[in-house]
Amino acid sequence: MRACPKPFRAGNFGASEEIHARRSQRAVTERDNGDRLVYGRALRKPVVNRAVRITRSAFAGVWFFLVPLVAAVALVASLGHGAPDPLDPPTGLFAFMRDQPVPLAIVVFTIVETLLWRVRYRLPLAAKVYPAARADLPEEARADVEAAMGLLEECERLQDRFAKKIDAQDRRTLEEQTEALELALEAAPFELAVFQSSRDDLANTVDRVFAPYRKGETREYVEQIVIALGLALALRSFVVEAFKIPSGSMIPTLRVGDHIFVDKLRYGPLMPFGKGRLYSRMPPVRGDVVVFGFPERPEEDFIKRVIGHPGDTIEVFDGHPRINGWEVPHCHAGSFSYSDSDEVWSRHEGELFVEFLGENSYLVLLDRAALGAMDHQGPFTVKPSEFFVMGDNRNNSHDSRLWFGGKGGGVPFDLLKGHALFVWFSASSKGFDASRIGTVVTGHPRVEQASVELQAGIEKCLSERPSVTLPPAR
Repeated sequence: MRACPKPFRAGNFGASEEIHARRSQRAVTERDNGDRLVYGRALRKPVVNRAVRITRSAFAGVWFFLVPLVAAVALVASLGHGAPDPLDPPTGLFAFMRDQPVPLAIVVFTIVETLLWRVRYRLPLAAKVYPAARADLPEEARADVEAAMGLLEECERLQDRFAKKIDAQDRRTLEEQTEALELALEAAPFELAVFQSSRDDLANTVDRVFAPYRKGETREYVEQIVIALGLALALRSFVVEAFKIPSGSMIPTLRVGDHIFVDKLRYGPLMPFGKGRLYSRMPPVRGDVVVFGFPERPEEDFIKRVIGHPGDTIEVFDGHPRINGWEVPHCHAGSFSYSDSDEVWSRHEGELFVEFLGENSYLVLLDRAALGAMDHQGPFTVKPSEFFVMGDNRNNSHDSRLWFGGKGGGVPFDLLKGHALFVWFSASSKGFDASRIGTVVTGHPRVEQASVELQAGIEKCLSERPSVTLPPAR
């Protein structure tokens, strides 16, 4: 049973005069069900009533969710889509933002929401939902006023929950002190000293009366930790997850020891507590780098590049794929070498090519000395709802060409976990590599510490991007 009073609008009286006038009106009282005092006077709605809560929720929804969302979407859309101009490719921060729309949208949303929160008292209609937004309120008192509103809400909530455990005297004291604080909040002009005194009185009484029933400090900390963990798990499960690259199958795009973020919303939201997606019409495009569960052992995570779509017939000649008889365009950039460790025998040498598939341009390596390299592989027919994938280190990759005992196979759409975004940390047996941090997986192709000749070869290939980069329609 609610015992907090229902005060009336304060008008033009000061808070102290208004409190005195209110108390003088109390003439007749009667018992209502034996546990609530009802005064013989005109009653009105409390400061924090249901209508106020609804209005405040709508205000917050518009300014702190809808507006930041529109700003984030508008900025991402303004960066444009489609393949970049090969003669003037985006570089630096612009290239990073263009290639990472989901992280960019999250950052923009957070920044806009934070800025709006800092100026929330100055937003249109703020005075209708925030007493702390009153024009005559001293700036230094706004935070205290907002905290006082929270105290009033807590007082009402605790009394509703523990009404039968409070004696009549404590109930009456809470009622009078709540009324005094509400009047101090609404008084015109605002009297800071009266407000502070009323707030402190109510806070002390609430602490005394509800001490046995309020959450302890330890419980509050535990609840905050649980909430934080829940949010982190939700983000990891449905939005962004971190993965570590354990092998060299994606060299030179990704190195052993790279830690990457993966966008789990790109291909549709995942089903909670199950496999599959809520929306299955957002397949990966050709050239995307994806993380997925290995079809033969789904508990193992693989990362490869999407080459074929359902219904495609794939053949591979000298490491270069052909889709339905159409050869994926490629350009020789130069020689490339890398080492798995400090041992001499671990050195790999090969030829580096730039491949063009859809909107994506990426580097592939053909290792001269790799065991198991084949001049011709296939044909492979991609089953419905599956995707054919290959590693960028073509002769050192266990991918769709070799699965299921060498028969080959695709990745079911339900096993896709997300789209690879960028490297956020990199450390291998050789130590920490700061040059890898920020490397965009599907961005402008580059090789760290490349020779002048190799870098020139890559740029030359990119400048000669072919006009047709997708197979003809079947």
